[in-house]
Amino acid sequence: MRGWLASSAPELWALELDFRGADLSGIDFTESWFSGSNFAGCVLRACTLSRAHLEDADFTGADLRGVDLQEASAPQACFAGADLRGSQLTTADLSHAHLVGADLAGVDLGDATLRGADLSGADLSGATATAAALRGCLMDGAAVDGFNGTVIGPITVGNTHLDHAALEDWFTNRGAQITRH
Repeated sequence: MRGWLASSAPELWALELDFRGADLSGIDFTESWFSGSNFAGCVLRACTLSRAHLEDADFTGADLRGVDLQEASAPQACFAGADLRGSQLTTADLSHAHLVGADLAGVDLGDATLRGADLSGADLSGATATAAALRGCLMDGAAVDGFNGTVIGPITVGNTHLDHAALEDWFTNRGAQITRH
């Protein structure tokens, strides 16, 4: 890592590496490759992971406050219990990601793809969305108070699939102001 930081290499290739507990705050990892890597418990505040490859990466309990994940590819990544408050997720691919209990308060989802993601118990209060694809998301116990924007469903709550008016009603009844796409 020190060698890469000292070099002028544009991206880092760090597939399936163990970064557990490291403080990597503020580092620009634009277009880097971290597929299958372990970032559990890491501090990555204000990092740039724009266009990074994070497929199957583990961010369990990581501090990702203010991170830039624009256009990141993170299908099947685990963000369980991670703190993503104030992060930028525009155009990120979080398909089938595990976000159980994640703190996404104030996150800008933009037009992120969260198809099939598990957002059970996640905090999405104050989050915004341009046209976030939540198709097939599990949302049991998710907090959405103050969520604002456009979402694409259906979502699943318990054993119920919510689409169209039922989707809009579910969000509205929990303090969100969304329109469905």
